Amino acid sequence: MHAEQPDETVADLPELLNVVKEMSLAAGLPSPQVYVVKDFGSNAFTIGTIPSDSSIVVTTGLLEMLNREELQV
Repeated sequence: MHAEQPDETVADLPELLNVVKEMSLAAGLPSPQVYVVKDFGSNAFTIGTIPSDSSIVVTTGLLEMLNREELQV
């Protein structure tokens, strides 16, 4: 299993990217890279030591499970 930068085949991708962009703007931080792991499990994590070099990784299982409001929490 490995993380990939998402393409159009990932369900709810535009919603995820919008949530990440909105939250980074609200926090005054650069937008992190977003990666998706094709897995049925529900998991997400962040990596990076400084805001300009950070990434968010989300499984497809989690994207299918959460709605927009839940993604923002």
